[in-house]
Amino acid sequence: MAASSRPSILDTVIPLTAHEKVTILRAYECSCYQVTWFMLRDEKQAIHAAKHILLKLYTHEEWFYMEDAARLAEVRHAALSYSLECRKKAIVNALPKT
Repeated sequence: MAASSRPSILDTVIPLTAHEKVTILRAYECSCYQVTWFMLRDEKQAIHAAKHILLKLYTHEEWFYMEDAARLAEVRHAALSYSLECRKKAIVNALPKT
């Protein structure tokens, strides 16, 4: 299939400043932490995971232009996925070495 010649939304909007991005991310910080804490049951790990996820979203320009519900879904999905990866690594590391 041929690539679409239609411009993306990022081609037609004024880029957000770092301050604006941080303000938007802060609105999702609590939801992100709630998911990571629920999955990891460890405050330190949950904080680390939430920071990692929010920093990753900071670089994902398209995320900032999504509808609120889509942003929240993306945050929850990222938090769940990252937390599951952390749990998987913890289980593998706990297995006896043969």
